[in-house]
Amino acid sequence: MSTSSKTKSAWKKARVHTDITLPSGMVVDIQIPDLAELAKSGQLDNELIQYAIPDAPAADAPEEPSVEEKKANLTKLANFHDWLVSITVVSPKLTPEEVADVVPTTDKEVLIEFATRRRDIDVVGHHLGGLEGSAEFRKFRGIDSGESDFLDV
Repeated sequence: MSTSSKTKSAWKKARVHTDITLPSGMVVDIQIPDLAELAKSGQLDNELIQYAIPDAPAADAPEEPSVEEKKANLTKLANFHDWLVSITVVSPKLTPEEVADVVPTTDKEVLIEFATRRRDIDVVGHHLGGLEGSAEFRKFRGIDSGESDFLDV
């Protein structure tokens, strides 16, 4: 029998993942953004959608972009990453401008991996949903049971 709550409010609260440790040692609370929902609601700038949802590879190789176009694309990508981190981190709350000034690059990279669903375990081995405490999860992930001290379980 499950001891977890079965209410909508508990489910909504479960969207926020607490005490996520980043490479700098900073511990934050995050919420994984729904990029499709953000695009649908107009919160994801149309110009940024191409960076959030890459196009399928073209059959013909496109013309090589100029140096200026490459620089502009990298700037747009950096701005998108700063925005993405700002909506992912719930606490402490950051603006995109603060992300660029405050967040170390390694932390930003890990947060982007969380936001884009390429990562689900923080740098100290804790799963976003706390599943490292489950023997079944550890077996599924191939985490040696001898590592349980490392995982604080």
